[in-house]
Amino acid sequence: MTAVHAAGYTKAAVRGSTFDPLGQARGPAPPLEMKNSDRLKVNMGNIYLKQRNYSKAIKFYRMALDQIPSVHKEMRIKIMQNIGVAFIKTGQYFDAISSFEHIMSMSPNLKAGFNLIICYFAIGNSEQMKKAFQKLIAVPLEVDYDDKYISPNVSSNDINYEQNKLCLCMVNQEKGEETLNT
Repeated sequence: MTAVHAAGYTKAAVRGSTFDPLGQARGPAPPLEMKNSDRLKVNMGNIYLKQRNYSKAIKFYRMALDQIPSVHKEMRIKIMQNIGVAFIKTGQYFDAISSFEHIMSMSPNLKAGFNLIICYFAIGNSEQMKKAFQKLIAVPLEVDYDDKYISPNVSSNDINYEQNKLCLCMVNQEKGEETLNT
């Protein structure tokens, strides 16, 4: 197989045309779509955050936030959360507080609540820290209450065995008999 075939060109396609594997004859690449450009800015913000270049990360996150329509609420909340984390890393706690307060008012979540408490602790505002904690405990856990106490490593047979054992113990206690621990 030749490089021409590897690039996806057949002999018939190459015969009558000029060989242009990079597509330079078609002109410049079209501008990025709005959808891709805001993702690009978010990704650039993520890269700068990983590189600990927090000011550039904040800049790119804010540019992405400006481009993302308000109907994409979840994406905007995640970007705001990243902005708040970058502000914490730079020690700009008041700016971080405004980000996390906005998140807690729009779409409260556990991470934003914890970060808000950390920010109030860092600036020494215990009253606001208490209020943030109250907001945090009001956040729904989104856990099915039936499965909340079941370990993921326990099979349903083990659960049925333990339930039966518990029922037997309760019946024996009502009768006044001692139970054996196995």
